Amino acid sequence: KKEIKKWKDEVSILNYEEALNLLDSLLENLQNDSVPLDELQEYHLKGSIYLEHCQQLLRNTEQQVIEIDSEILEE
Repeated sequence: KKEIKKWKDEVSILNYEEALNLLDSLLENLQNDSVPLDELQEYHLKGSIYLEHCQQLLRNTEQQVIEIDSEILEE
C-alpha cells in the first residue's frame, strides 16, 4: 500500500502529456512481452494510476471550459 501511495504522489505532479506518455510506454512494454510475469501486477497498478490521473485532468479541464462558457454566455 505504501508503494501505491508513492506512485500516486509521483503521478499527481505530472501533466496530461507526461502521464499519457508513461502510460503509452507501459502499454508498449506489455505488448512486447518484455515484462516479467512477477511484475505484471505492478504494471497493471501503475497503468491504472496513470489512466485515473489522465481522466481526472480531462475532467478538470472540461469543467473549466464549461465555467468559461457559462461566464461568456452571461455577459
